[in-house]
Amino acid sequence: MLGPVVVVMGLFLWLPTQPGLPFVNRTFEAFSAFGMVGLSMNTTPRLNEAGQLIVIVFMYLGRTGPLTFAIVIG
Repeated sequence: MLGPVVVVMGLFLWLPTQPGLPFVNRTFEAFSAFGMVGLSMNTTPRLNEAGQLIVIVFMYLGRTGPLTFAIVIG
């Protein structure tokens, strides 16, 4: 249940880094990366370095799980 909250918070951090990217594409990429689905709307090649880093973080958090990550940090 913590996963969607993490993705939505990450989406709001992602907004200023890619101003020209449609919100639907950004949301799809974020949830796909977090869920380790492997689907894309061909948005990933258009990302700048900050956007790529955010997608990497989504993939890492989705793989380890937000609860595991919170336990390690805390």
